[in-house]
Amino acid sequence: MITQLTLKRILVKTRLLEWPVYLIKKWPIYNLIRFGVWINQYIPENIYLETTNACNAKCYSCPRLKMNRPVGFMAWDVFEKIITDLKKFRGLYFTLHIDGEPLMDPQLFERIKYIKKNIRGAKVHFNTNANLLTEEKTRQIMESGLDSITFSIDGTTKETYEIIKTGMNFQTAIANVENFFRIKKEMNAKKPLVIMQMVVSDINKHQVVDYKKTWRGKADKIFIKAMLNFMVQGTSIKTKELAPKQLRRCFQPVVVLPIYWDGLLGLCCWDYDHLAELGDAKTENIINLFNDEKHNQIRQAMLKMDCAEIKPCNICSQIYGQDMNADYQPKNNN
Repeated sequence: MITQLTLKRILVKTRLLEWPVYLIKKWPIYNLIRFGVWINQYIPENIYLETTNACNAKCYSCPRLKMNRPVGFMAWDVFEKIITDLKKFRGLYFTLHIDGEPLMDPQLFERIKYIKKNIRGAKVHFNTNANLLTEEKTRQIMESGLDSITFSIDGTTKETYEIIKTGMNFQTAIANVENFFRIKKEMNAKKPLVIMQMVVSDINKHQVVDYKKTWRGKADKIFIKAMLNFMVQGTSIKTKELAPKQLRRCFQPVVVLPIYWDGLLGLCCWDYDHLAELGDAKTENIINLFNDEKHNQIRQAMLKMDCAEIKPCNICSQIYGQDMNADYQPKNNN
C-alpha cells in the first residue's frame, strides 16, 4: 500500500504529474472515490488546524520567531463550525498544528475526540517537542483516538539539541518520550503510531546514525528531515539562495488547507503569518473559500509557473529552490 508520504515523494520527483494532479483533484469521480461526495470542487485532503500558536520553544529555524500574528487559542464555536463545514467528507487528514505547540491547548484531547466522532474515517496527527508531555497527557493521548504523533527531537546530546531547540530541556524531552513508549506498552495501545523526527542541519548531521540506533525498535517510523527555509529563516541545507525563476509547481494549493486559531485561512503549511491574506472560516463555508476566486488565481499562477506576484509563493524555497523534498540524503550511506 502506498502511504501518503511515499505518494508525496513520487509526486515531488515526477514533475510530469504536476498538471494532472491539478486537473484530477477537482473531478467529481475523484471526489466520490476519495471523499464519498460527488462534487465539482477542490476538497482539501490535509487540514492544518492550528488550535493554538502558543509555543514553549524558540527554535532558531522556526518562522514563528518573525510571526506578527497575535497568540491565542481556537474558540470552541470556531472549531465546531469548521468541523461542521467538513462533516460530509470522509477520510480527511487533520494536522493539529501550524506554528504552535499542541500540548499547550487545554482542549486538545476533546478536539481530537470530536473530529474522530464527526468526520468519517478521519485521521488525526500532531507534532510535539514533548517537553510538556506529562504522564496524564500521555494517557489522554492514548484515550483520545489520535492516529499518529511525531516527536521532534533534533539530536542525541544535550549540547546539540538545546542549541537547535532553544528553551527546551533535552533530558525532559527524552524522559517524556521514553515514558510515552512505556505507558503505550502497558496500555497495550495500538495507536497512536509514533514517528521520531530529527531535523538535520550542519549542527547535528553527525548524529544521524546514533539517532537511528537510539529509536530503532521503539518508534514505528524514524524520519530524518532536512532543515529547510520555512519562507524567511534562511536555514535550509538544500537552498542557499532563491532562483530568479520559478523551478516547479507546488501541490499545496489543491491539497492542503491551513486554518489559524482565529479562523483565518492560510495558503500552505509554510504561510506562517497569513501572508496570502485569504478568507475567514468563521463567517464563510470552508469549501467555498477553498474554491473562491483568489484561491483559483493562485492555482492558475502556479500552473503557469508565474508566482512572482503571489505572496508568499514568491519567497518560497520549495518552488524557487530545492526544499520541496524534505528527505535528508547524506553523502555516505547511513
